[in-house]
Amino acid sequence: MMDKKLIQKIILAALVVIFVILLFKFFSGQGKNPAPAKSALVAVVPPQPGQKAKPAAVEDANWGRCPFSGRVYAPPVASSSKNIDLKLTGILWEENKASALINNSIFKEGDVIGSYTLFKIKKNSVILSDGDKEIELKLGQK
Repeated sequence: MMDKKLIQKIILAALVVIFVILLFKFFSGQGKNPAPAKSALVAVVPPQPGQKAKPAAVEDANWGRCPFSGRVYAPPVASSSKNIDLKLTGILWEENKASALINNSIFKEGDVIGSYTLFKIKKNSVILSDGDKEIELKLGQK
């Protein structure tokens, strides 16, 4: 049987190795969480007979940032009709991601603006969809 001092030295060496590995992971960033996924919270609403299926992209999303994807949701625009006054005042490009400035709020593709969903961001315009029809907002046009 090994003597007590040798067993203590082996256990101490193992603990030192574990400590060094943990320090390396902490300072090298390997233990950090990855960037949030680019998925949106979308629930598919079953269509009524004669209707197209359309996503109901978190209609009660006035709570802000999604804790799972990191996506920021703007509060829905209060409107009883589909004809809300929307004005595109800017388009922001960051690497391969685009954002649109509509009614002084920043939106990304897939975000909900009133009863519309921001479908596509182009160079000088955006396309909004309400599931039945699409509208195009152009820069500088009301």
